[in-house]
Amino acid sequence: KKKKPKSFMVQKKVAVVGAGIAGLASAIRLAEAGIRVDLFERNSYTGGKMTVYEQDGFRFDAGPSLFTLPHLVDEIFESCGKNPRNYFNYRQHNTACKYFWQNGKELVLKANLADNFKAIEANFGQAAAQSA
Repeated sequence: KKKKPKSFMVQKKVAVVGAGIAGLASAIRLAEAGIRVDLFERNSYTGGKMTVYEQDGFRFDAGPSLFTLPHLVDEIFESCGKNPRNYFNYRQHNTACKYFWQNGKELVLKANLADNFKAIEANFGQAAAQSA
């Protein structure tokens, strides 16, 4: 048998399937750890559900309507030695989102968690607020 030289190192290689937010974040973190990454995506674009589509001259967001945990996005950029503010900035709004039902009920969620529990309780009762 032929012995491998001591300097022989195995290059780790990982396949990441899906270039949505989680796939992109995973691929970046793995690559930063020195692992060779092959990223596979069936669509012609990256971002997964975080995308837009155009129809009849209008542009529609097709992805998430709420952006949570922006510090995790910052962390990915910073782990690569990049300043996220060189690419984008966040601005927190007091109203996070609004939900509307056909029966006229409306739920407005705020940036403040305690306010959200109060709004859920006011609209759906104490049991709903406790299970939220």
